[in-house]
Amino acid sequence: MELKKYKVLLFEKIKTQITDWFENNLSQKIKKEEVYRFLHSIKGTAGTLQLTGLHQLADNLILDIEDKDEKEDWDKEALRNYLFDLIEMSYEYEHFESTLKQQAPIRVENAPLVQLMN
Repeated sequence: MELKKYKVLLFEKIKTQITDWFENNLSQKIKKEEVYRFLHSIKGTAGTLQLTGLHQLADNLILDIEDKDEKEDWDKEALRNYLFDLIEMSYEYEHFESTLKQQAPIRVENAPLVQLMN
């Protein structure tokens, strides 16, 4: 089953949400429930798409939020710092395949040929 289109959709969702929170959102606070839903969605989708590192990171962030049991909403700067690893990892996953495609094998036309005979 081809998962590529779903991976693209996941990374688009992450970028859209991050942009909304940190660039478009005029309010200084981001609701705790909204962050929890975002991380829970990433955890489930990443697990389904076999993005194990992203799945585990989202799970750890959720557990950390649950352990803190804070009632306050997130300050933008604090949330940006909290999600830094998730943002970085999603960027790496998104660009990993394109990096591999760019590293095409180098063929030397005039290289000496060694033929092994048994």
